[in-house]
Amino acid sequence: LVAADETGGIVGVAGAFPGSGWSAHVAEIRVLVSAAHRRRGLGRDLARAAVVEALELGCSQAYVEVIAEQEALVAMFQDLGFEPAALLPDFVRDGTGEFHDLMLLTLRADDQWRLNQVLGLDEVHA
Repeated sequence: LVAADETGGIVGVAGAFPGSGWSAHVAEIRVLVSAAHRRRGLGRDLARAAVVEALELGCSQAYVEVIAEQEALVAMFQDLGFEPAALLPDFVRDGTGEFHDLMLLTLRADDQWRLNQVLGLDEVHA
């Protein structure tokens, strides 16, 4: 999934990436938005579309990895029905060498389908 600005420049991308074998029913959700286009709802729209893509691919569960201190990002995914599943202390190192906690958030589509309908996820077309 690609989001472009009025000049055609790419400002965001997202996708659902199903696992294989024993985790074929689980999709990893990835969302990237350029710094200049954050806090406008674009990330939320891309994340919703990626979840719909996961459902259309036949996945019943999805997960996303985020830096735990990015509270707004964690809240956005929780608003979409994701729940914290694991916290991995000092699991990520940034470009300056500083460590950060990684949070794993999960969505069980089979348990969350009514919530998805309320959020309009069933109406988003990837």
